[in-house]
Amino acid sequence: MGLIAKKIEFPEGLEPLPFDPKSGALERARLYWPIFNLAARAVDMQPHVLAAIGYRETRIQNILGDGGRGHGIMQLDTGSFRGLFQPGMPVWFWKEPTINIPCGAQCWQDKFNYLGTNTDLAGPALFWFATAAYNCGEGNMSKVWSAYQGELAGLDIWNPRFWEICDSRTTGHDYAVEVFRHYLWLLEQFPE
Repeated sequence: MGLIAKKIEFPEGLEPLPFDPKSGALERARLYWPIFNLAARAVDMQPHVLAAIGYRETRIQNILGDGGRGHGIMQLDTGSFRGLFQPGMPVWFWKEPTINIPCGAQCWQDKFNYLGTNTDLAGPALFWFATAAYNCGEGNMSKVWSAYQGELAGLDIWNPRFWEICDSRTTGHDYAVEVFRHYLWLLEQFPE
């Protein structure tokens, strides 16, 4: 199901990217791995991707971020995921990993479904565009697709230009490619 990272010669800039060893994130990934696994399987993705998103968002820390709007490991954002947040729900509820991680997976799935319905993206390009949309929104990624659809038709995910386009509206212009590279590294840490 996943890429076997050790058997591939990676293009420059697309090689596996380890977690910062001082961050403690790998230990937290191990702790939460059963939750990442169940949540990812529910939306037909690999847990490695979900954990890589969690690393990019918070270094897999259960925190309140983004000025109080981002909740938990997956940084569920009250502005982006309004349907999840109901008046009177305590903040701890959305930070609880058994709720936060599956909700993050479902939010990713919603972006995947939106882009799959509203663009001609398919396969790995759709998958990684949905990952970028987790950061910057599906509306932004629809605009990226509209602007670059002709060029994207001739690119695959091993072409650095694909990632340049995919990340053109993400935070730091490197969100999806960083998640991808952490995903490749996690495949080595958590073989299926």
